[in-house]
Amino acid sequence: METMIEAPMNTCEPVRATSDAIPSPSRALTPPSAELAERFMRKVTWDERLTVYVYHPAPGAKSEWITEVGHLYNFLLGPADMFILDPRELQKWVDAVLGDTELALEIGALLGRLPEDDENDISNRVWLEPDPERQAVARSAANAQIQQLAAVRAQIRQGATRLLGERIAQCVAALEIAQDRDHREDPI
Repeated sequence: METMIEAPMNTCEPVRATSDAIPSPSRALTPPSAELAERFMRKVTWDERLTVYVYHPAPGAKSEWITEVGHLYNFLLGPADMFILDPRELQKWVDAVLGDTELALEIGALLGRLPEDDENDISNRVWLEPDPERQAVARSAANAQIQQLAAVRAQIRQGATRLLGERIAQCVAALEIAQDRDHREDPI
């Protein structure tokens, strides 16, 4: 069910949010070829790494680098308020670096739920309001919008984590099948 949060006195644009559960992928992911499985499960080069951020209370957000999908999966299982990853960057990385266009498209389908505005856009509109009373009302509305945005991001993260876990399992199976086939064709 989609809901709209209207900001009082039009000081902030409404944020589209959904209270529905995470949608299932539009279809099951196609089992990968052995070649795609090898590319997907490999350790990527330094130039291909995915930059993520870990929030620490004292120093703030610190960048870290992902070079393997197993590390990425474990990162996504961590608390969303400490382990920060832009889902749009995840989609690009899965497509360009891992070469999995199908998974990238499924992650993209989840991204369709993400509003254009981020927390900074919402907060900046509040501070543009010159009247202090209207600014207080706008701040309250903005806080509600930011909470809804966080809920949508959490749903996207959960969906992407589920998709990534499914693809990892498929790749492990594809690699095992390829290895078994190689052993049958090349007896020692």
